[in-house]
Amino acid sequence: MRFHFRNWIAALIAAGLLLVGTLLGAGTAAADIPGIIGQASEGIDTTPLLADAIAASGVHGEALEGLAKLIRGEVACEDWVAGLRSAERARQAA
Repeated sequence: MRFHFRNWIAALIAAGLLLVGTLLGAGTAAADIPGIIGQASEGIDTTPLLADAIAASGVHGEALEGLAKLIRGEVACEDWVAGLRSAERARQAA
């Protein structure tokens, strides 16, 4: 089974997390986002947990792993997006 990035984006938008994604994309630290939006953001808390659980089950989900790293502050947004674009180009070329 392979996790697709577009499925994750659809889930984020459906959950109303577009503002959170915009803030993360602008370089806002995940820990600061609840204070900015005035409420908890379950996606920020659960995404790293889901990424770890999915990886532990043997499913490879590059986009989800990268998003978890972005939330943890382990990768810059630009680097994460560049990695997604590179993976998509490779997928299209295959």
